[in-house]
Amino acid sequence: MTLPLVLLPGMMCDARLFGPQIDAFSAARVVQVAPIGGHDSVAALAREVLLHAPPVFALLGLSMGGIVAMECLRRLNSDPPCRFNIDPGRIVAF
Repeated sequence: MTLPLVLLPGMMCDARLFGPQIDAFSAARVVQVAPIGGHDSVAALAREVLLHAPPVFALLGLSMGGIVAMECLRRLNSDPPCRFNIDPGRIVAF
């Protein structure tokens, strides 16, 4: 099963940040970029992300998007099947 991928960009960023990743991954899976804005708290952003996310998904966040991703994970009663932590120098799957 190929999981849909939800991307969470950093503050003041949008889908353009993930252009190469969208191009690479969208051939094999649904890729969704959740906007990080329009709310005044991380909790509200996480609620919005989860409201529009597929039932099962891989989650990838960068910078502020990573903070929102961690709040999404906290709100889920189980871990998603795949999650990533991105640092400018490395990508770690755990």
